[in-house]
Amino acid sequence: MEELMIEAGTDKVDRHAYDRYYEQYFAAFRHKADVSIMEIGANNGNSILLWAKYFSTPAHIHSIAYAAIPNSEKMACDAIPEKCQVIRIFDGDQSDVSFLRTIANKYAYDIIIDDGSHNPEHQIISFSQLFPALRPGGLYVIEDLETSYWSSPTGASIYGYDITGAGIGRKSKFNAVEKFKSLIDVLMRYHMTAPEMSVMPADSGIFSITFGQGLVIVHKSTEQQKMHLPNIPSAPVDLKDLEKWISQNQWT
Repeated sequence: MEELMIEAGTDKVDRHAYDRYYEQYFAAFRHKADVSIMEIGANNGNSILLWAKYFSTPAHIHSIAYAAIPNSEKMACDAIPEKCQVIRIFDGDQSDVSFLRTIANKYAYDIIIDDGSHNPEHQIISFSQLFPALRPGGLYVIEDLETSYWSSPTGASIYGYDITGAGIGRKSKFNAVEKFKSLIDVLMRYHMTAPEMSVMPADSGIFSITFGQGLVIVHKSTEQQKMHLPNIPSAPVDLKDLEKWISQNQWT
């Protein structure tokens, strides 16, 4: 993975060292027949080239780009012509719910990677809309979570988007790290006899969550994993506190 990242010229390796995680988590999908990948953030096409080289027999290598750099799709096609037919870049904004739903209603993916605007609010919106498009057993990765900690008296921005409401420990819809931390509570909902606990659409399908340096990897349950829920007795919890907690954390 490290060698391919360097060859593709992506900053996933030298700036972020994401290869440490992807080497482990993506290996099971590398030679899967007709594997489908979506990456938010096409930029100059380096990541598309990376995935075209890494996955053996992909059915789709898709990307979303807002004002994509011209010829980024062509660059990957020229480098690996035999996989050109599976490569496609969609022009759109990852904060556009209608646009995301159109993709989610048409395609299903094994791996979705968010390397888009890096705006925490957009990361939350994209996950809520695209996680349903993830196949059982698939992985949803959100990169560049450091922007959730950004706050400045003069304001912070990235890629032309203003980042407002983020900051260390701020619990709001503008802090992706804090929002994704709350998915841990969703995983614990049966231990508190609160199966209705939800903080995002479709989060009942989450099997596990892994936080790494600058990213989070969400693993979607397979049907078999859903069938083997633990037999957990009623927990000694305060019902009023439980109701308040559920209400405060529900998706809005």
